[in-house]
Amino acid sequence: MLAGAYDNDWDWAAAAREYERALQLDPNNSRTHVLYGLHFVTLGNIDESMTHFQRAVQLDPLNLNAMTNVGATFLGARRYEQAIAQLNKVLEIDPNYAGAH
Repeated sequence: MLAGAYDNDWDWAAAAREYERALQLDPNNSRTHVLYGLHFVTLGNIDESMTHFQRAVQLDPLNLNAMTNVGATFLGARRYEQAIAQLNKVLEIDPNYAGAH
């Protein structure tokens, strides 16, 4: 939560330190990987954001939020076919998941 507060204050270095510390304490926390991925999206680092989003999905394969973030990151990177494929995976699990539409 502290990392998110630093992100809200645009203190990117402090946020990164807190995300790293959170992952040191619990490297298998899917939610932390999602939030750290969003941190990197804000910074424009698509590769690093994708790494964290995909790790979140590996840790929690039914995390629709993480799966949707992977698709949205593909979309932002103009990798449209991959975005569509990823978001369709979300819709296979939950056809009503708004974020995937």
